[in-house]
Amino acid sequence: MKKLYFILFLLIAFSATAQKDSLAKYTVKQLIDKTDQANANLDPRIKIYCEEIISRNPHDSIKAMAYCNMGDMYYGVIKIDLDKAIENLKKSLMHAKRSHNTHYIIESHNVMAILYVMMNKNQQALDCIEQIKKYSTQRTEMESLRHGNIYAIAYGLMGDFKKEAKTYRKDIEKIERYIASHPNEEKETIAKLLKNKGFYAGELITNYNYQKKLDSAAYYIKQVRQLEKKGIYDMFGIWYQETFYFILRGQYDDAIAKIAASQEKYIKGSKIDTYQSLYYLAVCYNKKGEYAKSLAYCEQALANKVVMQSSLNYELELYHLASQNAEKLGDEKAVAFYSKKYLVGSQKTNYAAKADFMAKLYQIDVIDPMNKELSHKNKTANRYALLGILAGLLATAVIIGAMIKGKHDKKKFQAVMARLDQQEATQKELPEAEEIIEEKENVAEKPIPAIKNVTSAMSDEAEKNILKRFDSFERKLKFLSPEVSVSSMAIDFNTNVRYLSEAIKKYKNNNFNGYVNDLRIDYIILKLKNQPEYSSYKIAYLAEECGFASHAVFNRAFVQRTGIAPSKFISYLKRDSIIIA
Repeated sequence: MKKLYFILFLLIAFSATAQKDSLAKYTVKQLIDKTDQANANLDPRIKIYCEEIISRNPHDSIKAMAYCNMGDMYYGVIKIDLDKAIENLKKSLMHAKRSHNTHYIIESHNVMAILYVMMNKNQQALDCIEQIKKYSTQRTEMESLRHGNIYAIAYGLMGDFKKEAKTYRKDIEKIERYIASHPNEEKETIAKLLKNKGFYAGELITNYNYQKKLDSAAYYIKQVRQLEKKGIYDMFGIWYQETFYFILRGQYDDAIAKIAASQEKYIKGSKIDTYQSLYYLAVCYNKKGEYAKSLAYCEQALANKVVMQSSLNYELELYHLASQNAEKLGDEKAVAFYSKKYLVGSQKTNYAAKADFMAKLYQIDVIDPMNKELSHKNKTANRYALLGILAGLLATAVIIGAMIKGKHDKKKFQAVMARLDQQEATQKELPEAEEIIEEKENVAEKPIPAIKNVTSAMSDEAEKNILKRFDSFERKLKFLSPEVSVSSMAIDFNTNVRYLSEAIKKYKNNNFNGYVNDLRIDYIILKLKNQPEYSSYKIAYLAEECGFASHAVFNRAFVQRTGIAPSKFISYLKRDSIIIA
């Protein structure tokens, strides 16, 4: 037996030596190209390429690149060894500083920040981020635009999604300002910057998914789609962000269809994308109640697992999900196996807090935190029973409060519908707008102050003219333009701002902003009431449709006009079968 082991050792040693010798024919530049290719394909041979580069004693900047690549890959591809990864990154940092290579100083600190978060060493991660910020000031404007604030992902891994989103939004704004102020910039440069913008927008989709700000996620999905139409960002795709988005909305069939549609273009051949797709399929079929199918995808994903930089630990989530599926299927042996796997992994990575977050995000039942008393089930039964009673009492109180509020909201809804029915009975339905003007950011105008003796300065003829113009303004849906202002409206009415303001106050019992906003809200309510498809549109789209610059302003105006939020209003419409969902 000892002889066999010795022979195996010699074979392995010979194989490694032969592989090393075979690299001698490549130049350093060719080895760097091979390293880049291995990096993109998550190929563990990156280690021997980098070691060969270092053995030739190249310039410090080349050594910095090689050690950084090894450090970046050591935690997930070469071997799951975070300490070894940090060791290589520190070597990269040393050589980068010697050669004054700002790029690899920043890159090494960035990867270290991510690894420190994964090791639950958030303070060390924040120290790395401070170093990144310090050295980022030494980058040129174009370097800053091309590389952005790469530490944003570390904020996300720490769970500070607001800081992560703010950082990515700033990067996008910088790119947009540069493109707007450099109309003669080379097309190739613009394409690269737009590609970066697409990447940041993709990261924002993930970020807003985690925050459950799904309207914001939808906004950035639309942004990426617009870039894709221009041929930008196509190599990355946002299939998994959209899949995640559909799951959070409860659209599991849409999520499954998205994965199927993305199989050839993005997923096939990519280890990371394959792993993610199997995970999301497991989630979808679990939520659909197809537990055997979900368990099969869990097992397939675990057999193809890849370590990833993510706010969730895919491996542990799969153990969690597999345990749930096995429990539903009555397989106690599998429940015990997957629960133990989850528990050991969770304790090793201190994952309990994130597990709780993920469970709430998906709104799935939590085994808290999968600590199943597999051999002593009755030991804690009384404690859980007491907690159940307390939770029941709390839930009852919340339900009663919600019912009271619901009754008030329902009355407000009925009052709005009664007003609309009366309005429709006395006049024909408003015609469709000839065109919808694209939404632009506009600052709302200040309310016009009340004017005393409103009729003192206006002749009867001028007053009659304005009243006729009101009817035309409303019937032609001119209030839908986000560009409409009291000044533009006065020009359209062939009068001055003061006369127009007086007439709005006297005959519409409002100021300009209130008058226009009420018209817009009534318009969109009629759309929701009479056109079923509008009930499925996002709030951001409804806001844009009726001329508001943002859905936040739209929400405020809607509540002011109706007394309830637009989402609640839509739910009442659906519940009363006025709109077929």
